[in-house]
Amino acid sequence: MASGSRFAVVLLASLALSVALTLAFEEPRELDPDAEDALQMLNILYKSREPKEFRKVYDAKTGVTRMLSFYWSDCGRETDYVHVKSLKILPDPLQLPGNLTFSFDWETVADLRDPITLDLKLEKKVSFVWFHVPCNRIPGGCHVQNICDAIEKETCPPEYQNCHCPFRTGEYSMPLTTVELKEGGVPSGDYRLTVWLSANGSELGCVYLQFSVA
Repeated sequence: MASGSRFAVVLLASLALSVALTLAFEEPRELDPDAEDALQMLNILYKSREPKEFRKVYDAKTGVTRMLSFYWSDCGRETDYVHVKSLKILPDPLQLPGNLTFSFDWETVADLRDPITLDLKLEKKVSFVWFHVPCNRIPGGCHVQNICDAIEKETCPPEYQNCHCPFRTGEYSMPLTTVELKEGGVPSGDYRLTVWLSANGSELGCVYLQFSVA
């Protein structure tokens, strides 16, 4: 290599090193107050916390009182087409990663055709306040424009009558099914989730869930 080229390389390397050292030791830049608050809130949300939303439930069949955190309700209107009749999720609290066992029954009083839109809101409890978890922190986000497209390539479990659009008027049932959840990194704590289904801007149904992650 010519002496002039070697000099240029050494000069560029020296400049790069000086810039790196300057950035490493420079005083931290002040954040915009809103950005600083947002970062602090994210740190609070993703801090692991001891689940506390437990309630006593007496099982009349076994005579045993258990502590449960899972709770659900149909939050739709009487005029909605879709209503959830039952929903069960195990274990309680959830262990992530790990196996998730669930079953549910639902009905629709009218045929459901695509597009069917799904929206959700996930909240985490910190002390006595529920905070909204940002959508970019939720796998898949908070909005699915058409769930029919999302499930079209899925294979229906043999126990389930139909898992593809359209869904004809009637009742549907998913027996106890176990799936493996490989996603980790979900901070322990108490959560609540609200899911809405809609079509062309009109609400089809709503379900609310409250659960804990150990």
